[in-house]
Amino acid sequence: MKIFKYVGVYISTKLGWGQFISECLTKIRKIYNALNMIFHTIPYSMISLRRRIFLAYALPHFCWLFCTWFYYTDNQRRMIEHTYCTGLKMVCALRRWDDITTLILTREKSLQDYLYSYWYRLNFHLEKAPDALSFQQSWIKSMGFRRNSVFPKRLIERAQHTLEDWRTFESIQKQDFEFYKKDSLYLNMFLYKYYIEPP
Repeated sequence: MKIFKYVGVYISTKLGWGQFISECLTKIRKIYNALNMIFHTIPYSMISLRRRIFLAYALPHFCWLFCTWFYYTDNQRRMIEHTYCTGLKMVCALRRWDDITTLILTREKSLQDYLYSYWYRLNFHLEKAPDALSFQQSWIKSMGFRRNSVFPKRLIERAQHTLEDWRTFESIQKQDFEFYKKDSLYLNMFLYKYYIEPP
C-alpha cells in the first residue's frame, strides 16, 4: 500500500503531503467561491460580519493542515499562507496588494499566529495530560502495522524532528505573535507613503 487515509489525512510511504494539502486547498477555494457570492450582498461597511463569515467557514480548513505543518516543504507552507492571505484580500477588497501589505492593512492575525496558538495548546496537552502518553504509545498499534514495519519507524523519527521544529518555531514566533495585529509602525509607513507623502 503506497498511500492511505488516516483520520482524514492522506499519508504516503514517502511521507509526501502534497495530495492532502491539495485536497484541503481545493475545499478552501470552493468556500472562497461561495463567500464571493455572499459578499456581493454584504457591503464593505459591514466588514466585521464579512470577517466573521470568513473565519467561521474558511479558517477551520486551514487548521486541518496544522497537525502536520512541520512535515511540509517551504514551498508548500508559502502556498498555504498565500491562500490564507487571498481570503483576507477577498474579505477586505485588497486584491491588488501583496500578502504582507494585506496583513498590515487588515490588522489580522497571520496564519503563523494561528499555528502558534494551535501547537502551544497541543504541546501543553501532550506534556501534561495523563491520557496523552498512553495515546502516543498505542496509536501506532491501532493502525495495524507489523512490528518490524519500516513506515512507523520512519514516522516516529520524523515525529522527533517535528517536536524540535516546534520548539524552534515557538522561540521565534513567541516574539512575533500578533505582530501585524498590534504593531502600527508599518501601517503608519503605508499611510504616509500612499496618502500623506507629498508628490
